[in-house]
Amino acid sequence: MSKEHIYLVGILAYISLLVTIGFLARRRVKSAADFQLGGGKIPTFVLVGTLVASWLGSGTVVGYASRVYYFGLGGVWYALACLFSVAYFTIIIGRIRSIPARTTPEMLELRYGKTARKWAVLPVFLGQATIGAYQIKAVGYIFEICFGISSDLATVIGTGIIIGYTFLGGFFAVAWSDVCQSCIFMVGMMLAIPFAINNAGGWSGMIAALPQGYLSIFNVPFITVLGIFVPTALLGGTSMFMYQRAWAAESVEAARKGAAINFCGAAFIYTLVLILALSAVVTCPGIKGDTVVFSVATQLPVIIGLMLVISCAAVFISTGDSLLLAASAVFVREIYMSNREPDDKRELLATRITVVAIGVAGLLLLRFYPTLISLMMLAYSVEGAGLLCPLIAGMYWKGGTEKGAVASIVTGLTIIILWEACARSGVPFAKAFHSSLIAVPAAAGAYFAVSMVTNNDSARVEKFFGYFDGLKKHS
Repeated sequence: MSKEHIYLVGILAYISLLVTIGFLARRRVKSAADFQLGGGKIPTFVLVGTLVASWLGSGTVVGYASRVYYFGLGGVWYALACLFSVAYFTIIIGRIRSIPARTTPEMLELRYGKTARKWAVLPVFLGQATIGAYQIKAVGYIFEICFGISSDLATVIGTGIIIGYTFLGGFFAVAWSDVCQSCIFMVGMMLAIPFAINNAGGWSGMIAALPQGYLSIFNVPFITVLGIFVPTALLGGTSMFMYQRAWAAESVEAARKGAAINFCGAAFIYTLVLILALSAVVTCPGIKGDTVVFSVATQLPVIIGLMLVISCAAVFISTGDSLLLAASAVFVREIYMSNREPDDKRELLATRITVVAIGVAGLLLLRFYPTLISLMMLAYSVEGAGLLCPLIAGMYWKGGTEKGAVASIVTGLTIIILWEACARSGVPFAKAFHSSLIAVPAAAGAYFAVSMVTNNDSARVEKFFGYFDGLKKHS
């Protein structure tokens, strides 16, 4: 049996396992809350698995590996931004878990009012759907590189896998399978590293063969570093799929422990991906940056290569279904159900249908952003620029007002959209700076400036901050 056939059998077996988990999880899905958040009863060890697997998706395996392949240690700025993001998420997760919400727009209504909630829907939906889109592309890369099929067909296959799995089991399927997928990913990476280093001529041989400047973290222009660091650092504090994990935890204590362990796991995996990508510089010259890990896999012993490919598929599918769930929850709760009488069965059905629609829309979006790194930075910025201050400052500063929150959201989203449009039209100044470098400070300035000159709903604010009263006993 050829290597391609072995890979195909292995991946099909893995996908069959996921489908089985999805069917089993479907029996436990009795309500929309079960489908969207697992009923809010996810224990610590499962939370750790779903945080690690969801956080370390194609942004790590494709985007980060690509940066390292092109820039050497200069690509580590992406990992540092991610770790910074995970670190402050670990600090705020206790407060997030204490808030009785299912979506970040719903949380903003509790803090500010209905107007803030309505304005938050668009950036949250666009951000989550866009991040989900590039997970679809990453799954497609596996079929394209390992089996030699066309890029378009591979992407369609990736779309079908992620949509089908999410449609079946919702958050129950995602969270419990993520435990296995996190373990598979770590084991697959650790098994691949020694072989990859050996193929590159051993550790000393690999280091000696790297191009000049690859061992310096400062070999990337400062403006490029900012363009990677700023949008990536927004993710932990604004991305709804991270907030969903906090709300899904069985307790504040479980949420905090899960987030802390996730930080350690992320740091370890970023180190593994760094080594794997550096080995690819030596053994796979001239390849497309997005395909680094898969190209390395084809050079490994069959079983080790298969483990690496399956481990990558695991985190892509995990992150993809998480993002589809988050985006569908926002659309259904904030748009579809906003003017309807509460009906749990209707909401559950609508969420499942929306999962399919968003997956297909993500497939179409990929036509406009051929590389994942460009799509990643856009997704992080769309959601994060305007929501950073309303979400995070809103949990610590009582002075933030609804008008300030709306001003921040509108300012951030408007600048991102206009800046990206100018960049794609070839406007020089827009191409020179990433949109987030302008949008984030402008949105923050709008939030604080408008809040300073407008009034707050003091009763609403006091009720919101009352959710945090029980945190002291968990400290």
